[in-house]
Amino acid sequence: MAPISSNWYARLGDTKNYVVVEAQCYRGTELPVGHTFNLSVPWWLTWLQSRHDDKLLPMAAWHDLWLKQGMDRIEAAAKARIVARESGVSAQYSHLLFIGMWLWTTYD
Repeated sequence: MAPISSNWYARLGDTKNYVVVEAQCYRGTELPVGHTFNLSVPWWLTWLQSRHDDKLLPMAAWHDLWLKQGMDRIEAAAKARIVARESGVSAQYSHLLFIGMWLWTTYD
């Protein structure tokens, strides 16, 4: 299950970055305290998707962790899509996010 505590993260100042302040567990993997992450939205899409959307922050945290652990980009994007669905994101939008994450991290 995706993180359910509403205070598991904190924004780092006036930036787009966040830090985990309460460890979370998802399917046997721990999201450790101190892990930093962000919701990477290209500047030209911020009119459509905020970098601070609470519904998408769990997905972003797990996706960044899995990439840091060396997981394949497609697998990390696919697993993050599932976290997004479990956080209440629609199926259609979660598929769009999967494609975006895969493309963005491929050419990042």
